[in-house]
Amino acid sequence: ILGVVARHRPDLKDDVERIRRAVEEGELSVLGLAERLLMGDRGVVEEAAGRLGVDAGVLEVAVFWSTQPVFSALRMILEDVVGEAGWDRGMCPVCGAYTRISFRDPGGDSWLRCGVCGAEWRYPWGKCPFCGNDEEDSIDSYTPMGDERFRLMVCRKCGRYWKVVDEGRLSRRVSRWLYDAWTRHLDEVALRLGFK
Repeated sequence: ILGVVARHRPDLKDDVERIRRAVEEGELSVLGLAERLLMGDRGVVEEAAGRLGVDAGVLEVAVFWSTQPVFSALRMILEDVVGEAGWDRGMCPVCGAYTRISFRDPGGDSWLRCGVCGAEWRYPWGKCPFCGNDEEDSIDSYTPMGDERFRLMVCRKCGRYWKVVDEGRLSRRVSRWLYDAWTRHLDEVALRLGFK
């Protein structure tokens, strides 16, 4: 996975090489980081990234991509059960990860999509997936650069953000697996604004 990233994103090659070397030399446990991330502890990634001298976002993505096949298999086993039971929380009903990825389907329904296992579930528009806040006056919505395909949602109660892809405004179909990478510019905007 890291080799593919390095080949297709030369700008990330140095960070990817440092991560690969740290894993091979036993300085970095991908599974250990994945476990802590799934529990909502992003600080452990920032600490490890600082120690390795790499971008924390690159390390986080590398950890999730490396563990994704396991969680994807789990999702395939559980998706029928989860779909029938319904789910109204922001954390993934399959693997327990919190997600920043949301999309509106062409019919206008709002969904959350887990970036770890790929599970998708309906979720109320304008409700924070992190703290559950649904008060309109404390949820902000931005369309950076005026691109209506993408929306940055911010909860002023908990200070967290999530990203929305409006599938009704897409000129071509893009795999939902790519939504997180496709919306990295929204992460940059949110972090510059001080959201977590």
